[in-house]
Amino acid sequence: MAKKERKPDTLKQKKARHYVKIILGVYLIYTAYNIVKDMRAGIEADNPALFFGAAALFLVVGAVLTITSFRAAMKISAEELKEKEDAQPGEIPMQVIQQEKPCEETEQEESRS
Repeated sequence: MAKKERKPDTLKQKKARHYVKIILGVYLIYTAYNIVKDMRAGIEADNPALFFGAAALFLVVGAVLTITSFRAAMKISAEELKEKEDAQPGEIPMQVIQQEKPCEETEQEESRS
């Protein structure tokens, strides 16, 4: 079987992936908080240390995932901004050209002008 060559991800795709990771990290932190809250409220468990250990693990993994993904997303945003600034006046950045597809209505309006 021949492998299909993957196109490199665009900056927009990379940034979206990091946003999903941020949401996942926040969810893990929220889950850790709820585990600790429930344990302190008096919910009985056979092994409370196991639950507190899981909560600590969720908290650490969630925090690391959120922080690293946030930093990466901000770095990508800075690259996009730099790319837009580097474009000369009247020049359209390459990323915009790749993302935009001209529609027929726009072409017709331009031809009327």
